[in-house]
Amino acid sequence: MFEERQNINIQQHQVKLKPLPAPDCLDLTWPVDHVCLLTDDGTPTTIALAKGLVENNWKVVVLNFPTSIVTKRSALPAGINQVVLTDLSEAHLKPQLATIANNYGAIGAFIHLNPLSQDVQDVKDNILGRESEKSVLKSVFLIAKHLKKSLNEAARHGRSCFITVTRFDGELGLGQNQSLQNPVSGGLFGLTKTLNMEWERVFCRAIDLNPELGAEKAAQLIIAELHDPNLLITEVGYNLQQERTTLVGETNSLPFSPGLGGKHSSELSSDSVFLVSGGGRGITAQCVIKLAKAFQCKFILLG
Repeated sequence: MFEERQNINIQQHQVKLKPLPAPDCLDLTWPVDHVCLLTDDGTPTTIALAKGLVENNWKVVVLNFPTSIVTKRSALPAGINQVVLTDLSEAHLKPQLATIANNYGAIGAFIHLNPLSQDVQDVKDNILGRESEKSVLKSVFLIAKHLKKSLNEAARHGRSCFITVTRFDGELGLGQNQSLQNPVSGGLFGLTKTLNMEWERVFCRAIDLNPELGAEKAAQLIIAELHDPNLLITEVGYNLQQERTTLVGETNSLPFSPGLGGKHSSELSSDSVFLVSGGGRGITAQCVIKLAKAFQCKFILLG
């Protein structure tokens, strides 16, 4: 088998920025009697975006992170409800999401404004800062887990969305100054792209805004993305000049080489057993199916 595979070329993709035109504006129908859940990053962007969403006929509920994560709370306009998390555990988060649904309406849209670090050095050098970044990322994963049913159901009645907003550099981490943010928050892009594949009806998009863009402009750009009819892209960035880009891979070919430790595909057979975490759905299922077709192996699925 190994001899047969020596001439296989493995594709390597060099990631580059691709310019994009401004998004078109789709005249959308929002799910009736649903709310948009918006996380508060502690900046005026939360206020500007909440106002903009209300003007677009959304009922908005703001989710506040614990003060250990976001020290400042946004002073929201009257009529916009807030729910405060005292910690980021799943045991606390789950009933809070249920309370929102019971008191204000089913959640039909989720927009996460990733908190900016209070101190760049705190994120770069301090263990506590890095742990805070991880805690926020984990909480968004948990929110996605518990909003799966609600968002997918809402999508049957109009545009439902799952949107994450970071403030790396507005160039999806490929800008010149790549030392200002902890890359842990880049996991939001992976989560959003994964959900885009698994939640076919839900509009999923990851947005990276230059941190120097003002609150009003940031809110306008986010709402513009929310109305975009283009479902072929899942991540976009806006630099300080508001130039819109996405990521593309430029393909190169590399000669096939054995795996780590000298192991290669000839050691895989129908007697080989793979232990697979993550359950048997979505992307995990696609990977297992490809391996099964190629090698007729056995699989033990966890989760």
